[in-house]
Amino acid sequence: MKLAAVSWLGVAGLQDGSADLCDGGRPADLIAITGAPGTGKSRLLLGIVHAKERLAPYGAGPSDAAITGGGDKAAKVMLRWSLSEAEQAEVGLRQALCDSEALFPAIKGLPVANDPALLELLQRYDHEPSTGKLDYVPPGRALPSSATAAGDFVSELRRKRLSSGSEKYAVIKRLVIEAMRRRDPQVQRLRSLFGKLCPGRHLGGVTRDSDIELLSRSGSGALGSCSSSEWEAFAVAATLVFVGLDNSIVLYDTPELHIDGQEAARRLTLLREAFPATQFIVATTSAAVIAASQKTVRLGETT
Repeated sequence: MKLAAVSWLGVAGLQDGSADLCDGGRPADLIAITGAPGTGKSRLLLGIVHAKERLAPYGAGPSDAAITGGGDKAAKVMLRWSLSEAEQAEVGLRQALCDSEALFPAIKGLPVANDPALLELLQRYDHEPSTGKLDYVPPGRALPSSATAAGDFVSELRRKRLSSGSEKYAVIKRLVIEAMRRRDPQVQRLRSLFGKLCPGRHLGGVTRDSDIELLSRSGSGALGSCSSSEWEAFAVAATLVFVGLDNSIVLYDTPELHIDGQEAARRLTLLREAFPATQFIVATTSAAVIAASQKTVRLGETT
């Protein structure tokens, strides 16, 4: 599952427009959304998130005001989805490219030509790598104060998957701790990816106080006291591995938030290598991240 194009009208904080997300006729794997301050880079990612949730929600779905800015305003977000042959076969779609239209507010009695088969596909959520999903890495991804004691991880993460807070990463941390205790083979994939993202740092086992051991040449500590950049590497890598985002779309807001642009570009390259069938769409002002991208969408420019 990938996005081939997005168009928007009436979205608060965004000048009406559209973006082709393809490179050489195919959806690009790494897309940089950029522009001057105030042009709506983060808002465009949120527009995609809210459109997906209006069409086929994982959680409760967005409020109209979150996309229109409130009052009696209206907005529309149109997404063009590119589906694999396996995804088409799952729900009986004949075409690889499918258009969808999300209205804010939803207008009763107004027909919207969204294919029910596409909506069925978009609403599917489990942690199997074969299930294409949409994921969102918000700017608010600080280290949670504690690891939540969620029971049903899939249900809990489904509800929080496209939320803007950092609480979903507390669930991810708890999921990893439980996986370490039962010696899940996926833990080794996470350890390998984390070690590449943070050279010289390694994930150990579970500590006595139910944290994750963080190892380095100078000694050991706990993930709960790591730096913001190390926590982000863990949170993103653990989400990709344990939510099963191998054939999915990841919306990543400001990957250079806790690190410099060169390091952000390096990490994105590593994530793409580890998840080659996943599409990363990033909101960024980093020249290095833009240079590493296959496709650049510049907001605020007259075309």
